Amino acid sequence: MKILHIITDLRKGGAERIATDIVRELNNRPGITAMLVLLEDHIAYDISDIRDFVKVIPASVTLSVLRPTAYNVRRLQDFVDSYRPDIIHTHLFIPDLVIHSLEYRGARWFTHCHWNTKEVKRPPLLPLSRQGIIDWRVYHYILARYRHYDNQFIAISPNTYEFYRDNLPDLRDNVHYLANAVNVAAFRKNITVHTPAGVIRLISAGSLIERKNQILQIEVAEVLRSRGVAFHLDIYGQGVMQDVLQARIDELHLGDYVALRGVSDDIGAHLAESTLFLHTALYEPFGLVIVEAMAAGLPVVAVDGGGNRELIQDGMTGYLVPRPDAILIADRILDATAPELYASMKQGAINASQQYDITPYVTKLLDLYAQAPNSKG
Repeated sequence: MKILHIITDLRKGGAERIATDIVRELNNRPGITAMLVLLEDHIAYDISDIRDFVKVIPASVTLSVLRPTAYNVRRLQDFVDSYRPDIIHTHLFIPDLVIHSLEYRGARWFTHCHWNTKEVKRPPLLPLSRQGIIDWRVYHYILARYRHYDNQFIAISPNTYEFYRDNLPDLRDNVHYLANAVNVAAFRKNITVHTPAGVIRLISAGSLIERKNQILQIEVAEVLRSRGVAFHLDIYGQGVMQDVLQARIDELHLGDYVALRGVSDDIGAHLAESTLFLHTALYEPFGLVIVEAMAAGLPVVAVDGGGNRELIQDGMTGYLVPRPDAILIADRILDATAPELYASMKQGAINASQQYDITPYVTKLLDLYAQAPNSKG
């Protein structure tokens, strides 16, 4: 079986990590060859072990309301025609748009639904604004291509599953739920089940963007400091909010308590050195980094972001906070790190992460591949 995955690039992110892990695991299976095509040559992950299965092919599709669609897909079309995949599996909307613009018969087509993609949200019948007209054009273009290939959809959470079923009503039976996964073994290094002593080491990781809401983490730090708690918070990631976050740290004089660490090449090592994982996204389609933290043995305190609800069991693997409230989050951090609870909660996180391991995940994915009809293309 030949399988083709396609994604924009391999910058640091959940979609990029799981695409890489899937291709790595698929190539360990007998009788399967899996390729990963990137539209842009940006690789932030170590792919030395699968470099022969990764190919960069620039391609683009530009939709317009008044002008004909502009296609730059010839090299990608030639590659697909020569590789002749049995499965085409896309990640993120731009690669989804690009590859669905090709003509290729005989494959089974899958879209990996990493979040509630705004381009797939069903627009009004009569758009009244310029943006509304553009949204209408994009939605109906991709919907036609989905129908053309009898496309299947893999939703990563119940929240995303319902979103796709609601917004693609005539393809709702093609939407399948399969929670994302990680290479659990990669995060199991140096785990010790112990009660935290001294400084509580908090860690978070994610893009520094408004939706991830790291500004709330700084407010939590201020609450903890005001209570005399011995702690330190390391925030990993990069993005447009970096200067805003640093300014708030400086304003509150939290430099001794909070540090922006940038992007790490080995987040697993930093997780292993930490006490608890903090996650404050206002909307979270799944939360792959939460699974990574639990696999490393960290209880998690997270704001309810929708898609992360199934990951956290209150009092067993951490706490899910119902609203972005700094005082409530600080309370839960102290609950989770209490000596009488911490060891069992840490072990609970390790146990819970096992159900999200990449090996059984890929077995389930192959089952979905096998059940899907060939494209109508």
